[in-house]
Amino acid sequence: MFDKKFLVDQIKTFVTIRDIFDKYVGTAPDAHGRYQCPFNKDEDRKNFGIKHNHIWHCFSCGSTGDQITLVQKLFDIPFNDAILKIASDFNLATEQNEAMSLKMKIETQKRLLQREKSKRRQRFIEFKSKELFEYLIGLSRIVDRVIDATNPNELTKAYYAYNNKCKINIEAREKKRQLDYYINILTEMPLEEDYVTYADKDILHNRAANLVDQYIKGELKL
Repeated sequence: MFDKKFLVDQIKTFVTIRDIFDKYVGTAPDAHGRYQCPFNKDEDRKNFGIKHNHIWHCFSCGSTGDQITLVQKLFDIPFNDAILKIASDFNLATEQNEAMSLKMKIETQKRLLQREKSKRRQRFIEFKSKELFEYLIGLSRIVDRVIDATNPNELTKAYYAYNNKCKINIEAREKKRQLDYYINILTEMPLEEDYVTYADKDILHNRAANLVDQYIKGELKL
């Protein structure tokens, strides 16, 4: 016999989807953390994503689930067989005991603290993201005024050498392109180098998060 609820709780606490995938499938992720879907082996692109190590989703076939449903689908076995297989392969206790109960309480508390830390971090990122956006927009408006003021026209072109090209105007336009580039990243818009008809939302989001992280660290050149 085995304690089904206790065993499921253990799996959810101690075994991640990444652990399951690494043990039973074994293929490496790409640079964006995506795997080759084990259920769509003819698919060239890696469209198997793992979110917070607790939910998996294939963007090709649409299948989704948790640790247990992944094992069920991989081996075509029922729920009870899946949890017993995971318990055996990952050395989990099948019945509740005092030592395991204490271990689970400690691990659960650690995860709650980590989750709260992640929430505080996310709130800080959101605050800094808004701050950076407002800063970029402010700089962009200043640059726009510089561009307007230095655009050669019939009245002012005599003052500009080199084919009426104003150095200040050229520098301002270059700064404007840089600011627009950062604003597009921050607002998670596809860039020129992205696919015209397809843009991965996770990639766009990670790109924006990395930009904010650079800003927080003082590494963003403006």
